[in-house]
Amino acid sequence: MLVLTLLAAAAALSWNAVRPVLDALQDTSTLLDLDGRPVVLDDPPDVAAADPVPTGGRFAAPRLGLDVPLVEMTASRGVINPPTLTDAYLVRGFGSTTVPGSGLVVVAMHAVRGGNAAGNAFFALGSEQSPVLVIPGDVLHVDGVVYTVTRSDVLTKSAATTSDAIWADPQGRDGELVVITCLQYTSATGAADENLVIWAHR
Repeated sequence: MLVLTLLAAAAALSWNAVRPVLDALQDTSTLLDLDGRPVVLDDPPDVAAADPVPTGGRFAAPRLGLDVPLVEMTASRGVINPPTLTDAYLVRGFGSTTVPGSGLVVVAMHAVRGGNAAGNAFFALGSEQSPVLVIPGDVLHVDGVVYTVTRSDVLTKSAATTSDAIWADPQGRDGELVVITCLQYTSATGAADENLVIWAHR
């Protein structure tokens, strides 16, 4: 599960199917994954604070078989905790694919060890190792804009929080995309300790 605290930055189901599920769940510690199975979260999202709004677009990684709705969200008190497992989230306060010159675009999504969330597409879930599947040259589609992956890295969550490679100079990085999810292991317990970070360019 992705829960990322921002210190260094100021950073499938249709939405119509997802929103009633959220509204019906009094306890948001359990959400449905891409296969419709309930998954218990270690850190439930604050849906009201995230203020999710569908963009009407999609996030896709064609080679990896991922194609999910793209939703805007707000980082609440400096924390990115997407409200669903089945969507990709465009983080407000950074660049927009529809506004040229708006800078770095940041997309976040959950990955889980007990189910199939959007971020699970980027690695092969294993016990002691979860090999990263995304590679340089892979194409990512974000709201109709095509990006090409240049690299990926696995960082501890504390390192990701303060990484200049992720957060520095967002206004000066127009045309760049950063995708953040968790790297999970079946042998782990509790919240994930690592983030998988993917960099791409238009």
